[in-house]
Amino acid sequence: MNSVYREAFVFDCALHNRKFYLPENGSMKLPFFHADDLCRFMDIILENRPKQHIFNVGNHEAVSVLDWVTLCYRLLKKRAEFVHVPADIEQRNYFCFYNYAYYLDVQEQEKWMPETKPYMDYIDRHLQSL
Repeated sequence: MNSVYREAFVFDCALHNRKFYLPENGSMKLPFFHADDLCRFMDIILENRPKQHIFNVGNHEAVSVLDWVTLCYRLLKKRAEFVHVPADIEQRNYFCFYNYAYYLDVQEQEKWMPETKPYMDYIDRHLQSL
């Protein structure tokens, strides 16, 4: 239910058994942040009232696009078939993310909340049920 057609795009491709057009070798990193961690961090902020009012939030671990898309397909009991697209083709013409790192510096968040849920913990639970 994102306002931008990104994550849903990958699942729609899987649901329709489409080949997935992957930027280059798929090594671009994407960070994810569990909603529970976001709520927990908001509680920490409200409770501690730090002088700093702006924080990047996220998990310091990131997953490659290749691994993420593979997992999305697998969650739908599908096998991803990839078409690797060279860098000279504009990425947004075929892929749901712009060609830049979405990785945020979360050091200030980690001072207040050093532990976050690992990305794979959530995925592993769902994959075990398949």
